[in-house]
Amino acid sequence: MLYNLVIFLPAFTCLFWAILHGFLASRTGTFFLVLILLFFLGGFLFTDACYTAEGLSLHAQSRVAILEMGTAPCVIPFLWLYLDKQRKDSVYDPLWMAWLIFPAALLAASILLNFVSGDAVLEEFLQRLNTEGPAAAASYIGKPVYSYYIWTEWVFRGSLLLEFLIFLVYFIRVAAKAGWKFLAVRAFFVKGGRIQVAHVQFALSCFFLFPLLIKVSFFKSYLNLHPWIPLLESVLVFVFLFLFAFIALFSARETISLEEILSVMRYNYNRETKANVVGRQMEDLLSEAEEDTLESLKPKVSGVSGNQDGKVAKAILSAMTTSWDEKSLLARFQRLIVEEKLFLVPGLSLDEVSEKLHTNRTYISKLVNTSYEMGFPEFLNQLRIDYAEEFLLSHPEMSQADVAKACGFLSASSFNVAFKRITGMTPRMWMASHVRN
Repeated sequence: MLYNLVIFLPAFTCLFWAILHGFLASRTGTFFLVLILLFFLGGFLFTDACYTAEGLSLHAQSRVAILEMGTAPCVIPFLWLYLDKQRKDSVYDPLWMAWLIFPAALLAASILLNFVSGDAVLEEFLQRLNTEGPAAAASYIGKPVYSYYIWTEWVFRGSLLLEFLIFLVYFIRVAAKAGWKFLAVRAFFVKGGRIQVAHVQFALSCFFLFPLLIKVSFFKSYLNLHPWIPLLESVLVFVFLFLFAFIALFSARETISLEEILSVMRYNYNRETKANVVGRQMEDLLSEAEEDTLESLKPKVSGVSGNQDGKVAKAILSAMTTSWDEKSLLARFQRLIVEEKLFLVPGLSLDEVSEKLHTNRTYISKLVNTSYEMGFPEFLNQLRIDYAEEFLLSHPEMSQADVAKACGFLSASSFNVAFKRITGMTPRMWMASHVRN
């Protein structure tokens, strides 16, 4: 009984966090991806636990294997989508979901082979496989049940291994590109520093995927002789999966600190509601502050005497008000977009700009319309085309696709359309006219 309870613990963890995220993180931008990930991961962990559970009938084992074919191959792709969303590194493309063909094929083939093999023959085969190991399959060569064995054991295990290796390469590339260092982890725990949420989630996902993959690589006959392997795997997966799901509550933030983790409920917001939530946080912090704390924050100005109680609070609230003031916001917007050349980021959205300016997209949209008398996409294209004119003259040898990418466009076609609409000429015509001049 205790053995079964421990090995099913990771599956129960997915259910627990799926419910908890519904209450605590429903407003975060990654909520639905986390929910889908927990659904498929929970299904996989449930079937994985059934594989080594005590007292499970052979008939139930064959049916559980079907569920495993449909859930396990979906875990890493959905994890990948979540981490990309967390890093804000890509724009969603429906074609990415083409990988669903593979788990669908695994599921359909396992159902078909299960039916063709027949329950009696399949249960006899599973009984021998559970006791004798892979050697038992040799006597079934040429029969449908042997195809079932190849598909559900070797093809399935090979696909999971391949997915994990691809994910590992992806993790290494992201870590190298972002310059992640182990010292950042040490500073996070020892010195109270900040660390990227995506950095933590990448590491934790590897930690719970690795022991799960190790266990899947063993046959049931071997695991029956070494029951400590499923127990150890379940404990490791439970610990790292629990931490992963907990940190996912902070998906609205790019970085976190240990202090913020202790105040997890303060960060249940999305990009549209961030400004209001942050404002409430400031008010809460001021109302909760002790008098001694406010006293220590008072400005020490020589020659000034008298009671200054409340001036720190007023100064903070004044600074908060100023930060949302239109003139201040416009200055910060111009510095971010023009001076820091954020307009060169392909696919830049109002959400991303508002996130960086700690406000919401409505303020930014209204600000652009009022200040420049144009919409945000038109404003970006104007900046990009102005930049492209200089870029074309200094890089005449570059292809149009490379120029488009360097100037912030997603494709050469969108660059051509915008360039002709703003200048009245195609990039080639414009270059030809300027070369002649």
